[in-house]
Amino acid sequence: MIITLTFTKKELLDLITNRTIYLANPVGEKEKQGANRIGELIPLMEDDYSFFNSALFSASKKVYSKLAYNVTDIDIPYVISGDDDTDYPDPIVIYRFNLYTGANEKVIIPMVQQAVVESLIYFIISEWLTTKNYFDQAAIFNKKFEESLPDIKSALMYGQRASKTYRTL
Repeated sequence: MIITLTFTKKELLDLITNRTIYLANPVGEKEKQGANRIGELIPLMEDDYSFFNSALFSASKKVYSKLAYNVTDIDIPYVISGDDDTDYPDPIVIYRFNLYTGANEKVIIPMVQQAVVESLIYFIISEWLTTKNYFDQAAIFNKKFEESLPDIKSALMYGQRASKTYRTL
């Protein structure tokens, strides 16, 4: 069974914008927040779409590497459409992969979708923070990205039992 996950670039950018806005909240006592006013620097906004787009290509390649094991007999396993692509009216990201026989798709598809979205978000935010010279925060998001990649494979295999081999004497 071939499964297709589709994400619009706009919804991904909105999720990333929301997360990076929360990063920009000043911390500490109200009187001492002047040094922590970084609200104008951190958020990845629509004005930064070209950065988002290029980071999305890198992130998609890394995420696809976790889905690649489940891609057989699929001509185009993932697509990132451009803004001027006539085949897709909205710029989108599409992943296609196979599920194992007997998979409960109602459970697995949302799990895989969430794992893929989280991985894409963590990678793009990590790259953005590195670009903005917030290396400590970038390291945190890079670690989250690395930790989220195995979740994709776990979600793909959810419900599949390990085969047991018994040796006869």
